[in-house]
Amino acid sequence: MTTGAAGAGGTGTRRGSRDYILDAARKLFAEKGFQGVSVRAIAKEAEVDPALVHYFYSTKGDVFTAAVGDLCDVEGLLERVRSAPEEQVAERLVTVFLQLWESPGVREPLLAVARSAVDNEEANEALTDFLDSGLVTQVVAATGASDPDRRAALVTAQLMGAVMMRYVMRVEPLAGLDHDTLVAQLTVAVEQLLALDLTMRPRPAGRPQTRSLAVGGL
Repeated sequence: MTTGAAGAGGTGTRRGSRDYILDAARKLFAEKGFQGVSVRAIAKEAEVDPALVHYFYSTKGDVFTAAVGDLCDVEGLLERVRSAPEEQVAERLVTVFLQLWESPGVREPLLAVARSAVDNEEANEALTDFLDSGLVTQVVAATGASDPDRRAALVTAQLMGAVMMRYVMRVEPLAGLDHDTLVAQLTVAVEQLLALDLTMRPRPAGRPQTRSLAVGGL
């Protein structure tokens, strides 16, 4: 018997199938957050035995990664970045990364796990697994830049910092900044990280430089 999918935007999947379970998971993650959802709750929403969920996925984090990953089309996003001219790679990367957090059906479960990742180890692991899906890492590796793993980590830190402040913490002025301006300004930062000399070392400790400040004509 074919039924409507449990999640928003479902296209009709067979009850008890992997897709039906993922639709149910997306719905619950969006409504209750990562910590408020259990494998048993996902099974109940999907109207299946919890053992079936465990048959497909070892942990709740695995369910999350699959539920969001299925909607993200990482390969499609990678192709969009790879097809960009060399001078536009950073801008295209920033654009598609932010689109992950603005896409219907993806935004809500991503925000749910991001809010929980700070103080919940399982949520942290789920978000890390999702970020390790390869988007930033593969783009950086394709540029031929040195030390691609560390460089990709720096780029991800820059982008995730902006995401957390804009979408999760809602910190101004980032929260209210228009999309095109945010992309343009983050692009500059990513371009610098892609070109950064990672062999640089900290400056030797010494007496701090002093500057003479003219205040009030003194």
